[in-house]
Amino acid sequence: MENPSPQMNDDAEPVTYLAGLLKSEYTRGTAPFLVPPSLRNEEDILGTVDLLKRYPALASLPDHDIRKLVEVATFLRLEAGTILFNQGDFPDAYYILLAGRIALTKSNSVDTIPLLPGMGFGELGLLRNVPRAGTCTASEPTHLLRLRKDHYLDLYEPQHKLDLEDRFTFIEQVPLLMYLSREQKERMAEFLLRQRFPRNSVIVREGAEASNMYFVKEGEVAVVRTLIIGGEPRFLELSRLAAGDYFGEWELVEGCTRRASIIALAPTECLVLSRIDFPSLITGRALELMRRHVAMFPSDNEVLMAYRDQKRWNDYKRSLTQEIVQRKVERRHCLPAT
Repeated sequence: MENPSPQMNDDAEPVTYLAGLLKSEYTRGTAPFLVPPSLRNEEDILGTVDLLKRYPALASLPDHDIRKLVEVATFLRLEAGTILFNQGDFPDAYYILLAGRIALTKSNSVDTIPLLPGMGFGELGLLRNVPRAGTCTASEPTHLLRLRKDHYLDLYEPQHKLDLEDRFTFIEQVPLLMYLSREQKERMAEFLLRQRFPRNSVIVREGAEASNMYFVKEGEVAVVRTLIIGGEPRFLELSRLAAGDYFGEWELVEGCTRRASIIALAPTECLVLSRIDFPSLITGRALELMRRHVAMFPSDNEVLMAYRDQKRWNDYKRSLTQEIVQRKVERRHCLPAT
């Protein structure tokens, strides 16, 4: 299975900045990692460690392990349209996407999974010694760190096995997934991607194309619908979701665009299931329960009624507060002077 390593950053801005810096240095030929591994001096190594240790796919490694990685890793630059590897190829390396974008495709689907800076991918083929489960192609000029199989197993294998166990433990605690067999849960643990979102970030935007289903592992999110009333947008919070809850399934089941926006109310971590893998993993009783849940989603008229009810309640609270304040002011004015 060639899904990205399940790690994303709470702070996307540093990764974006690093990707831009890396592209700039690569273009000028000043990046220290352009030196072949056997010729890198201490300055080259320290400079590269300092650059890479902020990348999410390296977050679990201490500095001395990142240093060992820098001493042996090679760096690749792919032009747009270049195929990194094909589905069915035998895996020989692990990759970390430093800048650019990779499109992951599979022969059983027309959909594409976008891989973004900060992601690592290719580990499961190495851990399980099985052929690549998808084809990876550069969507734009792309920069990668390549770690040979033997070096990867030395540095990453223990941590990635712990990550798989952690995802499996989470899956067992989600009521929707209780009907899956142990084998199905183990497969799902391999396909889920870990993503972290800072507070106030929009995880899913209403009206956008649906490409993933999300399970909330940590944090809290709000489900928000947009209503146009009197030509002006109005926003209604439908519900809040916390650890163990999920969202994004409605659109994958119904094949439509996003019905609501999902906003992180706190730093939030999700395990993400792509639209490509959804049909093969959510089956049987789990799919039946999901369809029942989808059938209970509020209609547009019900959402509008809920907005009006909420507005009336807010107007009442506002008028009540104003009345209480006014009475206090009046009583204060009626008090005799001392």
